Amino acid sequence: MTRSVSLTLLLEEAIQPRADYFSFSQLYPALIVTLQHLIIVGDDCWDVSAIKNLITGIENQKIEFQIKSGKGEKGIYGTNPIHGALYKISKHIDTEDRLKLLGHIINVAFQWRKEIEALSEHQSLSDHDIKRLNIATYLSGPV
Repeated sequence: MTRSVSLTLLLEEAIQPRADYFSFSQLYPALIVTLQHLIIVGDDCWDVSAIKNLITGIENQKIEFQIKSGKGEKGIYGTNPIHGALYKISKHIDTEDRLKLLGHIINVAFQWRKEIEALSEHQSLSDHDIKRLNIATYLSGPV
C-alpha cells in the first residue's frame, strides 16, 4: 500500500467524506486544524504520527483526491455528517472552538464505531444497535 493510499484511508476513517470529496480543497485549512485537535483529544485511539503525516500530506498536497463539484448533501444531516460539519464550519469566522468540538466528535464517533464492532464480534446486536449502525438512520429525509 502506498503512502498516499494509507493517508487517504486514515482521512476516510476520520472524516468519512462524501464520495465526490465535495469542496474538499476549500476545507483544507479547517481540516488541518481539526486534525491537530484530534491529535490532542485522541485518547490513544489514533496513531499520532500517522495523523501528523496526514496533516503534512494535506499541506503539501501529497494526497490525491478525486474532487468533483457534484450535487448532494452538504449539511450535517446526511450520510457524511463530519464532512458536512467541516463544510458548514468553514463558512463561519469564529471557527476555532467549532473545529475543536469537531475533533472531539470525530474521536467519540470513532470510539463508538469500534465498541459496536467489538460488541458484534462477541454477541448478537440488539435491534437498537443495528439501527444505530445503519447508514440510512442518518439520512435527512424518509428512506
